Amino acid sequence: NEIPEPPVAEDPELEGADGSEATTTADEEVEEKFDERFPELRALSERLALTPVEQAECIAKVVTPIIATLIDDAASTLSKKDNTAETLERLEAVFDFMDGALEVFEVFAEGVEIKPVVYVGRTPKRQLEQLYSRYCVVGGEDNLTSLQRLLEIKDGAAERMSTKAMMESMQAMMKGEGGNPFGDMDMGDMEGLEELMAGMNMDG
Repeated sequence: NEIPEPPVAEDPELEGADGSEATTTADEEVEEKFDERFPELRALSERLALTPVEQAECIAKVVTPIIATLIDDAASTLSKKDNTAETLERLEAVFDFMDGALEVFEVFAEGVEIKPVVYVGRTPKRQLEQLYSRYCVVGGEDNLTSLQRLLEIKDGAAERMSTKAMMESMQAMMKGEGGNPFGDMDMGDMEGLEELMAGMNMDG
């Protein structure tokens, strides 16, 4: 007679509640990968026994001066004539860094509410508004909102600057600096429009 093989012990972690083989869902895989990010920072946080609020404040203290440096770098391009492309490139570097900082925040302090990070550098307010104005014409809505909040520009001022930047862009195109925004329409039919736009009180 053959001796029956002993039953194999089942690993409960490999089985589902109904005895079927357990599977890892896509959400669980994403969460596991998410938790594996920034291992050095995670180890440091655990060693210092920081609370989520303390972690959030530490992140903000590190991020704030870096953002100030990036904004100052973007503002340094304003003195150069016809240099909008470089200004926008420097601002995109700001947004890229902010995206990375947000990822760190989500890992270590998700759900924690602290005072928003704002610009605290040396660039004068007038130049900060120039940065915002340059980004108004080509910037995406999300980034524009982030920039407004970062530079602490009030809603009314932001709306005026956005409108003025758009009007100036249209005027430049009418003068042939950026093509005709009205397609094949005879610009002679638009006589007086430029004067009307130029005469509008954009300062409210």
